[in-house]
Amino acid sequence: MTKKTLIKRLLFLAVFVAICLTLYIIGGFIAEKNMQQIKFNSNTWKNDDWDNLNVGTSKRERMIDDLTTNVLSGSTRKDIIYLLGEPDNQLFAEDGEHLHFFYGNGLVDPKCLIIVLDDNDNFQDFGLSECG
Repeated sequence: MTKKTLIKRLLFLAVFVAICLTLYIIGGFIAEKNMQQIKFNSNTWKNDDWDNLNVGTSKRERMIDDLTTNVLSGSTRKDIIYLLGEPDNQLFAEDGEHLHFFYGNGLVDPKCLIIVLDDNDNFQDFGLSECG
């Protein structure tokens, strides 16, 4: 292999690595922006296209931390329905009524916020799961 050929190959490899690193960094910024948590907003929650696979991370999914940390505590069933809209599903169990709200796409089934109400229709607990 001649010196000229070696230099061409090394230059090609250096450009290829530089392009790959650039794409990796840009992809990381895009992924980070899609995963940034945002403050809960009732209108945004109710109007979010959470199941559109072309969107990436849904706005509902990005609001879930604020909703579960700062909003739900002390809420009644009526408050929750006002804030989130009608549940996608509801079940009655020994520990109370469970309201299911879809908020994103899971591996197989939708991601689901499960809100547990006590016997007086007050917020008791929540869980995050895939609902199927």
